[in-house]
Amino acid sequence: MQISFGKKIPIAQCQIQNLKTGKFEPATVYELDCTDESDLLEVVKPTREWLYATYIHDNMCDRIELQNVYKEYDNSSFYILQNKDGETLGMSQVEEIYEGAFDLSYLDTKKKKPYKYVGQTLLATVAREVYQKATDAFSVYGAVDSARDFYEKICGFKIGEFDMPYLPYEEIPAFIEQTESRTHAPIIDLKV
Repeated sequence: MQISFGKKIPIAQCQIQNLKTGKFEPATVYELDCTDESDLLEVVKPTREWLYATYIHDNMCDRIELQNVYKEYDNSSFYILQNKDGETLGMSQVEEIYEGAFDLSYLDTKKKKPYKYVGQTLLATVAREVYQKATDAFSVYGAVDSARDFYEKICGFKIGEFDMPYLPYEEIPAFIEQTESRTHAPIIDLKV
């Protein structure tokens, strides 16, 4: 069990590509455990730069409030990806929709994209976290139409019932390996 005292918890080291230089640079994925309000500062972003940051922030507020009442309330997980300078470039929320099945509620990256592979690397790291807990598929129930090609053609998700992207449990490792190959580096687990 990790104790964070309100700090973000580093869970993975990875690489993203700087579009100006073309070089791959280190990045870190953190889990925000929502133990206190300081985690909220990590996702408060100007709406002109982000599409879903407000929703993620509001859901984090709900989790903090509900954890104060229901100590076992923890069906949502929140993650951010930061570059080597500590700038948040991506954020996501995952929910356990039933035992062993997880859904990506939100995946957001900065509108002005100074780096490549931010969304894919964050998604692969989150998929690895899901793989360690899941026994069923990793889905994206709320995928917007404009993101379907990203999930299906770039990440290899299948399209299931109701045109919902999903990744079968047994295919998660291949997606992670594909991402590691594209970013020229393993996604290194930092959890002890």
